[in-house]
Amino acid sequence: MSKPGSEDHAGFLEGRVLQKLLDRLEAIRADLGDSVFDVVGEVFPGSHLERLMRELYARKIQVEAIEERIVQDIRPERFAAITRSALEGLAIRDLNLAGIMRRSTEMKERRLVPEVVERFFLKAAPSVGVEPRQVRRDSRIYRIGKLPHSVVRRGEALETRFGRIGLEYDRIAFDKAVLKSDPTVEWVTPGHPLFEAVRAQVEEQSQADLGAGTVLFDPEGGPPRRLDVFVGSVVDGGGQTVHRRLFAVEVFPDGRLVLREPTYLLDLEPARADAVAPGDVPSGAGFASADETAVLVLERGLNPLRDEAAARRRQEMDVIERHATMSLEELIQRASLRLMELEARRAAEPDAPGLAGQAAQAEEHVRVLTGRLEAMRRRVAREREVTVGELRRLGSAWVLPHPAAAEATGGRLRRNDETERIAMEAAMAFERSKGWEPQDVSDQDRGFDILSRDSASGRERAIEVKGCEGEDEVFLTPHEHEVARIMGGDYWLYVVYHCRAEPEIVRVRDPARLELEPVRVVERWRVPPSAARRTGITAQDEEGGQRR
Repeated sequence: MSKPGSEDHAGFLEGRVLQKLLDRLEAIRADLGDSVFDVVGEVFPGSHLERLMRELYARKIQVEAIEERIVQDIRPERFAAITRSALEGLAIRDLNLAGIMRRSTEMKERRLVPEVVERFFLKAAPSVGVEPRQVRRDSRIYRIGKLPHSVVRRGEALETRFGRIGLEYDRIAFDKAVLKSDPTVEWVTPGHPLFEAVRAQVEEQSQADLGAGTVLFDPEGGPPRRLDVFVGSVVDGGGQTVHRRLFAVEVFPDGRLVLREPTYLLDLEPARADAVAPGDVPSGAGFASADETAVLVLERGLNPLRDEAAARRRQEMDVIERHATMSLEELIQRASLRLMELEARRAAEPDAPGLAGQAAQAEEHVRVLTGRLEAMRRRVAREREVTVGELRRLGSAWVLPHPAAAEATGGRLRRNDETERIAMEAAMAFERSKGWEPQDVSDQDRGFDILSRDSASGRERAIEVKGCEGEDEVFLTPHEHEVARIMGGDYWLYVVYHCRAEPEIVRVRDPARLELEPVRVVERWRVPPSAARRTGITAQDEEGGQRR
């Protein structure tokens, strides 16, 4: 016999649990049919089973307790309820597959990689009394211990959305890959009750600081200006939030207002108090008011978001209503035929025992199903409507030219609009010459300038364009470098040398893999011409079929 804790013993326990699960499903299938297997993931998710097995291996739970949980959770009435709405659920899941494929690049660039989640949590958690400690160097596994009461209370308030928060956490990780070597570690990511409680607590505690404002430095210079940051949302007719998004507005002294993506903040740097003289900050006279910037956000940011969400929601609700109506009308027809059959038998056998009761039950069943159909249509009608929810200013910041940027980079961070225009035109022309369809997205703060698509294969690549008058080093911003890391081989850096003479494009795929030198005084990543030419592809290489 295998010893407890051995691999064979673990396999035996896992097999026992799975057999209990299958036996339970088979018993319910006898009553409800094969449809139970279509919705088993709704009743008993695989992640739930995986977590129970990890607790079993860590000896935090006994196998008998897991078997009892299976019997408790997998009940015939739960399967019956979920099976009735299965078509609705499937309609929602399968709804926007084509749209998802079209937005694959956008989804990839916006994906929160584990390093970003980890960095946020480690910086934010101590401000609310949560102190993650790495269990050993470079393990990326952290011990939390007992949570402060304030965080526990916040988690309890969010329990209906994210599940129950623990009172303490022994070991957590933010990268799921860590669990492969140690399945007893708790995976914490957006949506986990601990992560969401910390995030909500930080948001509440930072309101006063956000309202007080700050000063930021722009390494690329530009005139002193104000940056207003708003949060806005759109809601459906049931009051549920459909989208919630940040917006930023640059307010210039000449009266210009420019709507920016909040990612613009990633390329600005917090100013130290001793680096800002009283005269550096504008008085505010002549700048547009916060009310005026709010109108711009509403008209050019939130209303288009509402219209986009409304169109998508109408499509979703139309599909849901169609599938749910088909399902319920089929059930109503079956129930009505059953009622007619019973009524006919009552007419033929008026004294037959039990028929009156069965007919009454069948009539009630038809009534309930009809009511469910009407309620579904009312709910869909409410959820089909999408309106603007909140629009609230979170805070403002003064943006000043970075005082040390010119010295640290030889003045090469200062933007030259004519050089950039020539570089963009050269990059767009190159893409078209190769049969790709380039789109200029340089004004969308996405971390790259061109989104190019191959119409034949559907492949997309994100292209960051840097223009030089000669053959100078170029710099990646923190946001560009982060997006390059996330997108990997789908991200390209096009360095256009000699823009004012004979533009030459050197194309570098996945520039984040290069050993780039960070600029210490300002947060930028230096790309010298030698690195670009050593790893990139020139137009001459492309024509000659060479690749470095």
